[in-house]
Amino acid sequence: MKNVHFRFPFFSFFFSILVFYFTFTVGTQPSALPAPNSEPSAYKITKPCPFLTQSLINTLKDSSRLVNQGLLFESLDGSIEIASLNPDLSFNPASGLKLLVTLSALDKWGPDYSFRTTFYADGSIDAQDGVLNGNLCLFSEGDPTFRKSTNRQLIRKLRKNGISRVTGNLCIDGLFSLDSDWSEEQSAQRLRRDLQRAGIRISGQTYWETSRGKPLVSYYSAPLLDILYFMNAHSVNWLAERLGTAIGGTEMLTLELVKNYGIDLNDILITRPSGLDFNRISPPAMLRVLRELHQRCDNLHIDIAELLPVAGLDHSTLSHRFRNEAYRGCITGKTGTLCQTDNGVSTLSGFINTREYGMLVFTIFNSNGDVLTFKRWQDKFLRHIMDESGGAKPFRNASHPGIAIYQSGEFINHTELTLVTFN
Repeated sequence: MKNVHFRFPFFSFFFSILVFYFTFTVGTQPSALPAPNSEPSAYKITKPCPFLTQSLINTLKDSSRLVNQGLLFESLDGSIEIASLNPDLSFNPASGLKLLVTLSALDKWGPDYSFRTTFYADGSIDAQDGVLNGNLCLFSEGDPTFRKSTNRQLIRKLRKNGISRVTGNLCIDGLFSLDSDWSEEQSAQRLRRDLQRAGIRISGQTYWETSRGKPLVSYYSAPLLDILYFMNAHSVNWLAERLGTAIGGTEMLTLELVKNYGIDLNDILITRPSGLDFNRISPPAMLRVLRELHQRCDNLHIDIAELLPVAGLDHSTLSHRFRNEAYRGCITGKTGTLCQTDNGVSTLSGFINTREYGMLVFTIFNSNGDVLTFKRWQDKFLRHIMDESGGAKPFRNASHPGIAIYQSGEFINHTELTLVTFN
């Protein structure tokens, strides 16, 4: 009996030591990435990435701050997980939230959609006296790029067509705003002032109501694809706010993400479409958005680099990053920066076109620290990922052509329909 009692504890202790040894050594293997060119499997291949946590700890100089950092790198099909950190937590994406607006806008309108702004005459026009006996109506589809200069061009068209006085009211129908002024009321006041300065006097009041009549002159914005690229490349907050409003606001944007793309409501919080303020999203949810974006581009025969800027090539928030020849053009994505909120936030989400693993989709959330320090670490870690993936291939070799979204609209003159008297 003594021998039996002695052998069993000894065997248990020895077995425990073996389990601990193999668990520890396997978890700290130096190979950071899966075997290259491995066949996709039905399960997710996950390998440790020691460079991730060690480089972050060295950068943060405090391991307790790792809880404020989130990261997820996967193959585009999701079969290979390259690296992850705190994937179950939610973080502030900053302007990375514009990716959600981009996806929703693309699904709602399509890449070729142009926003229309039209003046109507709701009444009869006395062409001889230049009097509109009725209301002058402005219908707007919520063009997020509508500028004060464009507004004045439209008004000059009205004046040139002979209208100098309106006996009725100025009626505005739809979402209308000028420049970066998010107030519709102030935009309406500026519209009325510009009409008066151009010599068009309005006897009545200004109302927000549905009212049309005969079209006078129309303006069409640049295609949505150009608007979205411009917004993402330069991280234009007021463009995102306008598009978010036209989509239906933060509640509608959240509902679409949950309903249409299967994102858990607990993984997302949207307070501002631009990414300002205290928004939240988890790394897996952001990757879901990126994959949906990539799929839409495939379906529409659009390169993802037509929607997002390419690092080191395009005039954008990524202009001065990854300019070295080995990495230039190999990352396309969206940056995010908040200097005060959450004690400093820097994010980067997008795609890497690697030679050995194909397309990688990734998101990095850094918070509670110095923004510039975070950006330097992001670049260092991304270069490490590209090196360990056999290098990366550029999405393109030339920079994106400059887009003048404010000058590319088209005026359509409807004077043949309206400069006649009608009842």
